[in-house]
Amino acid sequence: MTPTRRRGGFTLVELAVAAAILAILAAVALPAYQSTVRKSRRADAITAMQQVQQAQERWRANNASYNASIGTGSAQISIGAASPATPEGYYTLALSAATATGYVVTATATTKARQDRDSACASMVLTYDAGATTLDPASCWAR
Repeated sequence: MTPTRRRGGFTLVELAVAAAILAILAAVALPAYQSTVRKSRRADAITAMQQVQQAQERWRANNASYNASIGTGSAQISIGAASPATPEGYYTLALSAATATGYVVTATATTKARQDRDSACASMVLTYDAGATTLDPASCWAR
């Protein structure tokens, strides 16, 4: 009697189990990955807002009040971009409430690469008033 030779390969049940495990891992890993990527893109807004802050101090050294404009031109703060978008384009910047003692810079997430889905930090605000800087929401500024 000759021994039965087993054929190599996978059964349909083994493939289904492997596919189910892969689907579960992907369902857990993908949202965590996307969250981490969105968090890393916040650095785009933080860097641009710090550039605005530095430009405001240079402006204030020569003028009676802080500047009320972001963009290009001699009377506006230049952050190295032709528009009020951050360098990578994940946020747009707005400058408001410019006075002799302070200003407010707001970074709003754009739809580029779905950064606007970063719901906790879709809007980041830097408020400078009389030498004190307030960052809101504070959790968005953690590195």
